Amino acid sequence: VDVFLILGFLLLAIRQNTQRFSWIYALLWGCLGAIGVWVSMPVVFMLSAIGILFLWEATRYRNRLQLIRVLCMISIWLMSFGIYFVLLLWPDSHSEGLREFHDRYFISLQLLNIDELSNNFRLVRNFFRLSLDQTFISLIWAFITFGFGIVYLVKKAKRIAVLLIVPLLLTIMTSIFELYSLIDRMIVFLIPLVMLIIAFGVMDVWKRSRAWMKWLIVLVMINTAINKHGYIHLWKKMEYEDTKGVMQYFDQNRLEDEIIYVDDEGVPGFIFYNTEYEHAWNMKNFYLAHWSDMPEQLPAKVKLNRDDHFWLLFTHTHPPEIIQNSLASANRIGTVQEEFVSIKASVYKFRMN
Repeated sequence: VDVFLILGFLLLAIRQNTQRFSWIYALLWGCLGAIGVWVSMPVVFMLSAIGILFLWEATRYRNRLQLIRVLCMISIWLMSFGIYFVLLLWPDSHSEGLREFHDRYFISLQLLNIDELSNNFRLVRNFFRLSLDQTFISLIWAFITFGFGIVYLVKKAKRIAVLLIVPLLLTIMTSIFELYSLIDRMIVFLIPLVMLIIAFGVMDVWKRSRAWMKWLIVLVMINTAINKHGYIHLWKKMEYEDTKGVMQYFDQNRLEDEIIYVDDEGVPGFIFYNTEYEHAWNMKNFYLAHWSDMPEQLPAKVKLNRDDHFWLLFTHTHPPEIIQNSLASANRIGTVQEEFVSIKASVYKFRMN
């Protein structure tokens, strides 16, 4: 949904002739944006870019009436997002568990701290890793063509440059101020924007290249397509994670006083289905933290005694090696009593030793 709406608003903005921006267009844009925010919150970043573009063009044309219409459109967006923020985002921003989880997904300005710089690079690299593959050659190719794409757009396609670059910059800025997390699932909407910028870069590099260089470009792109493995879904069904199945299993098999331990990678999915989903389970007695930090400290943290039970939850965001390591460490303090494995999600019930 995020990607669909981002591309939809991008296409509409490109096709919009702002010199003919009537009151009907202003109200239509205002209503579409106001609804879009509630369907997909990241749409806010694209709407911000559209608002900046329309304001810039109204100012450039020195059309006062057009400027008023654009400001009215933006006011509708701001009112809608303001209500959304107060009702949904503000309560979540005060959740200690969620804030602790998202800390490592905020860009830091501590530029003299090696660990923070390394984490910043990891977060920015994810923009390209999600769009292409993770090999060194593909990432270097992505960085180079992304740079060429930025330069090309700023010089020769300023309207498109605003629509593609501004959402990226705003996402990074809000992360710096710890207002938006750069966890993978929350930056999926940036994938088409990054890929489009890279595409403009590839086009520019292609025009500048000799024949042998063009063959090299083709080989790099084929290598990236193969390593991404997206082609396997031409014959293999794409299966989505089934955290809901795990929650249903909890509801049917867990006693109310048995604690659910949610490792950091599984926090967003658990919180969504437990509190925000339209049929939310609203389970109590759960603990959000980094499992790898303290399996031996868990009993003291949550007051578990010998023969007490606890549940360990994993979602689609957990790599297989993390699951295996977590289960191995959990076996040091307890014994598996039950397990339920769904599609890319699983849960294990332990009895304390």
